[in-house]
Amino acid sequence: MPTSFQSYIGAEPFYVAELQSQIVGFAGLKRVKSEVDALFVAPEAGRAGLGVRLLRHVENVARELGFTKLTLNASLNSVAFYKAEGYCESSRGMHTTTGGLQIECVYMEKDLASTDK
Repeated sequence: MPTSFQSYIGAEPFYVAELQSQIVGFAGLKRVKSEVDALFVAPEAGRAGLGVRLLRHVENVARELGFTKLTLNASLNSVAFYKAEGYCESSRGMHTTTGGLQIECVYMEKDLASTDK
């Protein structure tokens, strides 16, 4: 986990999923950007609905905070997941990680006011 996460976790809503006392997923919300950030599910915990539950929890927190829209930078392999959850592609580009690595991404957004999903 990047060292920058420690300050991020202390300053922003950040949620962790555990299975048998092991962290198997997490998701965060960057309030200033209205952005879903760092949604991750460990491969061994995949395909069990955990990613959907984490995403929906973050969306519900965003609604409680009064957000009407959320954005995110989707890795190419996660675009179908987000589309299935109601996110639409707005553009494509490059995302620079905190470690300086650049990866292709799809910028996506979701109107929270028009859906409960």
